[in-house]
Amino acid sequence: MIDNAQFHFRYGQCHAMALALHMRTGLPLGIVAGEYGDPAAPALEPGRPVVMVGERAYLDVDGYHQVSDTAMLGFANSVHAIRLVRAAAEEVAGFFGDPVDPAMVRMAHDYVDQDGALRSQLERFRPVDVSA
Repeated sequence: MIDNAQFHFRYGQCHAMALALHMRTGLPLGIVAGEYGDPAAPALEPGRPVVMVGERAYLDVDGYHQVSDTAMLGFANSVHAIRLVRAAAEEVAGFFGDPVDPAMVRMAHDYVDQDGALRSQLERFRPVDVSA
């Protein structure tokens, strides 16, 4: 399950993982976005929902990243800068147009429980007891 789940939480269910990580850590939700077009008034291309660790770092299914590590996101536009943008839970839940499936959020929690490396990284960022 882990390999298949990791693929889904990286490519298509990243919003479910972001919500699960937010519930576990209390960290704010955000979206990694690429700036493109006129640098004086750039447009933003949303890339991936995440939880923010400050203004220049985030957590996703693969763990902790600095914003400079985001070239792998594969933006459609020619991006000249990457930034994190705070997002509301409703915005993340509907990131792909349809509401996130609550079963996928539960699967994200299960994935974190089974992935020791990700779980140990989360312990550094104010974990919240989700068993209550």
